[in-house]
Amino acid sequence: MFYVYIHYCNGVPFYVGKGRNNRAYSLLNRNTHWKAITQSNHWDSEIISEFPTEQEALNRERSLISTLKALGYSLCNLTSDGQGTSGWEGLIGDTNPMKRAEVKLKVSQKQKAKLNHAYKGDILATSVDKEIICVLKGKADIISKGFTDSAIYDCVNGKQKTHKGFTFKRI
Repeated sequence: MFYVYIHYCNGVPFYVGKGRNNRAYSLLNRNTHWKAITQSNHWDSEIISEFPTEQEALNRERSLISTLKALGYSLCNLTSDGQGTSGWEGLIGDTNPMKRAEVKLKVSQKQKAKLNHAYKGDILATSVDKEIICVLKGKADIISKGFTDSAIYDCVNGKQKTHKGFTFKRI
């Protein structure tokens, strides 16, 4: 079984891929641009659709890349229209990653407003033993209390159960 997935940085799509097993969630064998984006940003992965054959998944991947580019999204895929290979075999084609060392996501004002709304709100932190409860108000507060913001967002989004002995939920 093959699938097509999208990686999002703060709700904005930045990569489209095809894979199977745990590829959508793997940090291994990613290109320089993907690493630059995810190194200092929270990112999510969403499996869009599943297919019985690799060719069907490749067709959907190409279609999705074309659609997202047409909508103005800046993707960090190294090849245009999903022309990568099955399994990772290094850089594909004559694309030189050093030419695009600085990666910027293009986000419209409408998209920014939508993203800001999605990530606003306090987070309730509860110790696993239920003895300590606190409210976190933004990234600075999260960091000042000794937590890692990306780990907390993973907990809030259901990707991780606990962080440093606490559970988290948006309130």
